[in-house]
Formats: sequence, structure tokens, C-alpha cells
Amino acid sequence: MPRRPDRGAVLLGVALVVGALTVVGALVFDRVALADRIYPGTRFLGQPVGGLTLPEARALVPRRAQPLLAQPVVLRAGDQTWTLPAGALGFELDLEATVQRLWGVGRDGLLPFQWRDRLLGVLGGVDRAPIFRLSQTQARSALERLARTFDQAPVEGEVTIQPDGRLSRRLPAAGRRLEIEASLARLAQPLPNLPSGPVDLVVQIVPPATDPAALARLTETLERRLARPLVVRAGDQTWTLTAGDLARLLTVDLTTGQVLVEEKALADWLAARAAAFDRPAVEARLVVGETVVLQPEQAGRQIDRPAALQALRSALRGEAGEIALPVQTLRPPVTAAMLQVAFDRAQRLVAGDLRLTYGDRSWTLPRAALLAALQITGSGPATQVGLRREALAERLAPIRQAVDQPARDARFRFQNGRVEVVAPEQEGRSVDVAATVEQIERALLAGRTEVPLVVRVTSPTFTAADRARIDIREPIMDAATSFAGSVPARAHNIRLAASRLDGVVVPPGGVFSFNTALGPTTLDAGYQIGWGITLANEEVRTVPSVAGGICQVATTLFHAVFWAGLEIVERYPHLYWIPRYGLPPRGLKGLDATVDEEYGLDFRFRNTTGHWLAIEARTEGTTLRFVLYGTRPDWEVQVEGPIITDVVPADPTVVEQPDPSRPVGERLQIEAAQDGFVSTIIRTVRRNGQVLSRTVIRSAYHPARNVVLVGTKPVTPTPTPAPRATPVPTPTPAARS
Repeated sequence: MPRRPDRGAVLLGVALVVGALTVVGALVFDRVALADRIYPGTRFLGQPVGGLTLPEARALVPRRAQPLLAQPVVLRAGDQTWTLPAGALGFELDLEATVQRLWGVGRDGLLPFQWRDRLLGVLGGVDRAPIFRLSQTQARSALERLARTFDQAPVEGEVTIQPDGRLSRRLPAAGRRLEIEASLARLAQPLPNLPSGPVDLVVQIVPPATDPAALARLTETLERRLARPLVVRAGDQTWTLTAGDLARLLTVDLTTGQVLVEEKALADWLAARAAAFDRPAVEARLVVGETVVLQPEQAGRQIDRPAALQALRSALRGEAGEIALPVQTLRPPVTAAMLQVAFDRAQRLVAGDLRLTYGDRSWTLPRAALLAALQITGSGPATQVGLRREALAERLAPIRQAVDQPARDARFRFQNGRVEVVAPEQEGRSVDVAATVEQIERALLAGRTEVPLVVRVTSPTFTAADRARIDIREPIMDAATSFAGSVPARAHNIRLAASRLDGVVVPPGGVFSFNTALGPTTLDAGYQIGWGITLANEEVRTVPSVAGGICQVATTLFHAVFWAGLEIVERYPHLYWIPRYGLPPRGLKGLDATVDEEYGLDFRFRNTTGHWLAIEARTEGTTLRFVLYGTRPDWEVQVEGPIITDVVPADPTVVEQPDPSRPVGERLQIEAAQDGFVSTIIRTVRRNGQVLSRTVIRSAYHPARNVVLVGTKPVTPTPTPAPRATPVPTPTPAARS
């Protein structure tokens, strides 16, 4: 029959089921009722936080934990200790981790541990501490600041040479260095809690690089070197290096334990001695003074600097007491033997005075002049000795003045229908300086003391004997101008110039020069002060001028030459137009000529008739007339123009200029207003219809002004004053040009 269940077992089972349901119910109740809150009984640094939500816990935790970051932390490194607030060392609250620690009470871990925490919370509470972390950046910065006061570099051993040669020594000592990274690891060991006791930082001992034994050996070596001076010899000179001198030349390398040489100081020391010792080689040379001297050569010497520096280095590093520097002997490239031939030649060239001759005349060239002209060129065996042509030419200048003369044709004059010789011909002579110098050198080298001049002779083109062949047959062309109204000085100059041109004969093909034929136009030559035209500061002015008026002579001759069809070689217009030169029958507006030997202005023409040409010039009252005589050419002359362009109207205003050389009140018009313009005249010469020449005469003229001189010279009254004549003003200016 079936067995009846045990009553006790049934009750136990019921109890277990009820208990399980109770636990499950409690768990479900906790999970539902405390789903977003910290379990009751939880404390944070002694303060209850059970029942707080997470946001409430995040607000409370920093306020409660902040004072802990002000707690001191003790750091030790060697013999030094520092106390710093935990926050200053980089410790900081890990808020989220701390809140999660509080939240995890009764929730974290296995179920038994959860019930344990809840039971403890009910019985007396569960207290949790904050979680801290370390800011590596802030902590490293704090340790680096400590290291700057803690770290010590090792003290290297040192041996110093004092300026007086004594030694000073310093022993080596180890240094220390705070190891930042290793110290950071130690500082973080107590985490997540703050350090509770002193933190020993990691210190690295830094040994010196100097080896004490090597330092001792180096000191001993230096003491031996400085104990005795170093005597340096070079040739016949000696220098002693004392301990003080050696101190400036030596230094030490503590890392290698070697004695070193101060290279720059040594090089400077040697350079200073070499500058006094070295002597360049002197070449043999020829010296010209009061005589010619052959100076012999001299050997030179110099210290072999590279080898000397090496020898000095070895001696300074060792213990030698004396050293001889290597010396080089310098051989001169030019010796006296090489110059002997040139020296002998020079002595012959200046052995004594030299006599120069030409015909029955002679001149002395002194030895001093030959010495001054001596020229030495080249070097060594290639040395050349001669006489400088320029110097001798200067010495020959007075002789040339006495000997030289230009070739000059015989001069003829046509007077009263006959040709007469007024000056015979003259042969030309010219001293050939180059050939004479060569002849002088040859004569002196041969030992001769007399040399004939080398003179080149040229013959004139026409001689007096040519007079018989001159055939002046008939008048070819004439021209005349009036100088009525000219002041007396101008009239005088015109008459004088005409008289000096009268009868001049021009050979076939010859060129007539107005300035040459006329000769000097000076006061000494008989001319007086008239008026001339000049250009100053871009302004045309009429000014006093010696020989003023001769331009009218040149213009009148130009008219005759122009209409005769002869070739115009050189001609210049006036600066402004003078109307009297344009009057018929030969005058045209723009047909004039100005001359001025001082400024190089000339009138020249060529005799192209093929026959001799004679010039007749005369004055008839106030008329100047030129007649050209010869053989009438078979050509025709045709003239076009004048063509007047570029007219610039003149200013008619009267310009009064004070003249202190004229009496007060006297007036003289020296320039009349005339328009400026450009004139073009074309002359064509034909023979049987064939054009032989075409000449364009283009003249540009400035406008002229009305200029009147007003006298300002005071007149001194006399008891019987003579009547004063006032010159009659002339409407046109008197002008030289």
C-alpha cells in the first residue's frame, strides 16, 4: 500500500519554498524600488549617500573629495625633500569611477557578495573612498620644475694654463639627474588612492667624463713643458718662448688627455717673425741716374712656413729646449750676367755729348739729355735698351724750329695788267725724327759723336719761273657793294682789307682762302675797332669788334665768285641778314659770307677755270668793287631763287643800351630790326647743256632788333668848349660778320 508522506519533510519543503519566494520577492522589490538609486546604508567618506540618484551623487562627490587634493604629498630625491599638495602634483578626482563605485554597492559581484553589502548597509553602513587618477602632463611639468633645481651637471676636471705659465687644476665631480619617467611611475603606484607616505623619486648619478688618472698625467706633461723655455732659431735670428709665451700657444683637450697647439696663435706668432726675417730676392737691374749703373742681384730668404709650423707643433707637444726652423734660399730670376749686354749698350748710348749737324749748322745734344731719353724695357736676357723717341723729339723741337719750314709757292700779284713776283718760292724741310733717332742710336753704338740730321725736303708747286706761263687775258666777273653810312673805323677796315687782297693770283685748281690771303686782322696789322655780330646765350648781339667790316669784303668777293660759277669750298652766312648785301645787280637775299679767323670761319673757293685767276679789289669812294681776271670759261651760270621760308617777324621795339665810352646824349644805332628767315638759292653751271655742277646755298638768319647805343660818359666842361658833333644814325648796323 502506498506510504504516507513524512509530515516533517513536508513542512521543510513548504518552508524552503516560502523562503525562496520571499528572497525572490525581496530581490524583485529592491530592483524595482531602488532601480535608479544608491542602496541604503552606503557612505562616502563617512557621509550617507544611500538613496541618492546618480546625478545627485555626481554633485556631492566633488565637494566631499576636494579637500583630499589639498593634502600634502612628500617627495624625496637624494638629500632633498619637497612637500606639495596632491592637486599640484597632478592628482585629480576620477568622478565617474567614484560614482560607479558607490552605485556598485549591493550590485557588483556575485549574489552572496551583493547580500553581504546590503546586510552590512543595514547593520552599520558600507563606506567607500574616492578613486583618484594622475595627470601625466601636469605631473611631468611639476617634476621638471623640481628637476631644474635638483639636477646638477658633473664637474669636469680641468687644467688651465695661466698667462704667466702657472697651472691651475680642478678635480672632477659626479652630477645627478632626476629621472622624470621613472619618477612618474613611482608617483602613480598608490593609485587609485593618494600616496600615504613619502614618495622616493628616481635619481640618476651622472659621472664626469674626465678620467682623474688622465688628468694627473696631463698635468705632469704640462709642468714638464712649461718648466723650460723653447729657443727657436732661423738663420742668424733667435727667439725665446718663455712660459708666458708657451701659455698663449698651448691648450689642453681634457676628453683625450692631450696637449694641443693653438693653431691661429702659432700661425700669428710665426707670421710676425717671418715678416721680420724674410727677405725677397732682389733682381739685378739697370739704374739710370747721373750715369748707368748695373746693380747686382741679391739672394733672398724666407722661412718655410708649412714645415716650420709642423716643427713647432712637435716641439711644443714635446720637451725640446731648442728648435731650428727650415729656411729657404730665394734665387733671383735676373742676374747681372744676364744684363751685361744691355748694360754695355746703355753705356755706349750715353758715353758723352752728341753733335747734330745740318749743312753748316750744328747743335749739341748733351749727355744728360741722352740719359733722360734712355729707355729700358723687358727683363732678364730679353732686356732692351734704346732711346725714347718722344723724349728725343722734345729735345729736337728747338732744332726743328730752326730747320723745318713749309714748302711755299711763289706768290704773284696782278698789277696794271702785268703779273709780278712778290715772293719767291721756298722749299719745304722737315726733320724726320724717327729716322734721326735711329741714326743717333747707330752712331752712338758705333762710338761716333757727330750725327747729321735726317731732313725730308719737299718742292713747291709753283716757282718764280712759272710767271712767264701765267696768262691773264680778260675780266671774267665783277661785283660791287656800297658801304655808305659806315662809321669811319668800318670804312677804314674795308679799304685796308681790299688793298691787301688786290692783285692776288690763284693757280689752276688752287684753293683761295680769304683768311690766309688777308693775313692777321689785328690792331697791330692796322685794323680798327668796328662792329661785329655774335651769339651769346642764344641771343644775337652786335658788339665792338676789331676789323669790323671785313665781312663786307668777303661778301662782295663771294658775289663775284658765285656768279662766275667757281666751286664754293667753304662759306658761312651772317647770324642776321644785312639788307645792303642783297642789292642788285649781284646781290640776292641770302647771298652773303661772314669770316672770323679766331672762330675758324673762312671763305674759300677753288679756281676751276683751268687757267690762272687774278683778283682785283679796289674802293671807289664808298663803293667796294671786285673784278676776277683770267680766261673766261665756256660755261653758263643759271640761278634760281631766292626761296624764302620760315619767316620769324622782328620786334620793332627800340632797345637802348648804355655806352659808358660815348659822351652823354650821343646816340648810335648799331642794329636795325630785320625778320628772321631761311633763304635757299640754287646755282647750276652748264656747258653745252650738260650740268657741270649744282650748288645749293642755304642760309638761316635770326631776327634782328632795333638797338641804339646811348652815351653815358660825363663831359667835363672847358672854358672854350669845342662844338660836339653827333654821328648821324644809320638805319643798318655796321658789322664785321
